Amino acid sequence: MKKFIVPIYILLFTILVFYGLWHMYFQQDEWVGFGRVVYAQTYGFTTLIIQSGSHFTPLTTILMAAFYTLFSLDHRWYAWYSILLHAANGLLLYILADTLIKNKKAAILAATLFVAAAPSQQAVTWYAASLSFLPSAFFSLLGLLLFEMFLKIPKAKHLFLSMLCILIGAGFRENAIFLLAYVPIRSLLVRHPHAKKILAYSCFFFGLYAIARFLPNMLFHNPLTTLAPGNVTFFSIALQAITFELLYLPKIIFPEYLSRIWLVRLFGPWAHFVNLEYLVHIFYAALWATSAVILALLLRFSIKAKQHQHFVWSMIVFLVLSVLPFALLPPPLIMEPRHFYLSSVGFSLLVAYILLLVIKKSTPIGKVVLMAGVILYAAVNIVVIQITLRALKRTSDTKKTAVAQLASLFPNLQKQTLVLGTGDPLPFQTGTGNMLLLLYYDKQPYQKHLGEKFLQNLYSQGYKDIDGVGFGFFTDLPTLLTTYCQYRLQPENVLSFSWNGISQTLTDVSSGARAMLRCN
Repeated sequence: MKKFIVPIYILLFTILVFYGLWHMYFQQDEWVGFGRVVYAQTYGFTTLIIQSGSHFTPLTTILMAAFYTLFSLDHRWYAWYSILLHAANGLLLYILADTLIKNKKAAILAATLFVAAAPSQQAVTWYAASLSFLPSAFFSLLGLLLFEMFLKIPKAKHLFLSMLCILIGAGFRENAIFLLAYVPIRSLLVRHPHAKKILAYSCFFFGLYAIARFLPNMLFHNPLTTLAPGNVTFFSIALQAITFELLYLPKIIFPEYLSRIWLVRLFGPWAHFVNLEYLVHIFYAALWATSAVILALLLRFSIKAKQHQHFVWSMIVFLVLSVLPFALLPPPLIMEPRHFYLSSVGFSLLVAYILLLVIKKSTPIGKVVLMAGVILYAAVNIVVIQITLRALKRTSDTKKTAVAQLASLFPNLQKQTLVLGTGDPLPFQTGTGNMLLLLYYDKQPYQKHLGEKFLQNLYSQGYKDIDGVGFGFFTDLPTLLTTYCQYRLQPENVLSFSWNGISQTLTDVSSGARAMLRCN
């Protein structure tokens, strides 16, 4: 029974941290992903790979296809999947920490910090991200566990399976590929006798990934490039990499949401004289510098044993490399919480390990103070996550209300349909027209419309007629009228609604729109 205590604790703690996640509705990219699945169900699932755009995440698209096929738009299944897989990742981290640190209390602390990490919460709370980042981390952690097994008992199968797991993790999310650089560096830091073999394996698997990454470009003439177009030089990439490390690495430590609130309150009276963005950057620069100084002092005066230094340096390398892949993305890139999910693995391990070493040398009062600080830090993270979930719930309720009212007002569509949206903008972060195509594809065959990335942008409007089936979404009457006259449609082909964001009501105003239809 004792062996189940830690897994049960991690599961219950994860449910507590993300309590209420099952109320969250789909936000934005989910609609685009579901549209690709609908298209693939008709024209073959190879289209999921061909249409993957700037990301090469074939396993994520397959997983999304499976979820949409099984659960359609029942968002509660996606929520429980996120909670359970995040808990599973927490358990894997506990096992990895216990393997590395050889102290169960420190391992539990590492898992606790990871599960409650507010800086990376978006990987759990946003379903489009959870289908990508969570399984990527699962296989990455599994790969790291197998690699540590190889370092202790050098069996070739452990090394091979480790690299394979990392490759699978990169198939869900590309940034996991940094682990192929981390493992040979880790082997050099511990001076492993098979370091050259590990490097050879890493290079081989990176070559496999590179082939898979760019093969669609050769076969389908669909570039899956990550680098920004234009004049990209080694110097520009190096400069962006350094900038990324300085600006974003500290955000793993402290939630940006909380730092903004604190800074606004602190500098509220001088709000007209100071720029909040500069304050945030200054705050994180100070946090980065302080953390670096503390770590340097610990390495110099307290962490003198070689095995301890090897571990600390390994985690520092892990953290630096975890952010580095994003330096290859085209600017302007906004680093969001989901991007720090794997980084929080290294941060949790490093903090738990250092606290273990410091506590061993502390007085009883010092131990109490340190543990109180850890509890406070975890509590702050949990509060930030719950505040985020409450804000998401408010918008989720609005989205669900709008979708339900749309389905009730317009149960069926004509073979050629023009939709005019008036009033307040609907509460969606992706194109409303794209969302309507997905909602009504079972009433009319809109699969090809979904496959052509039609109406996906937030403010997009337009009309497409494919194989005699037409659909258009507009937000202004003159543009709709031009299309209406061009295709010689009838008044019954036009539907119109008005959304009131305050009362959250959707009204059918089709008769008023039809009365204004005039062609010269």
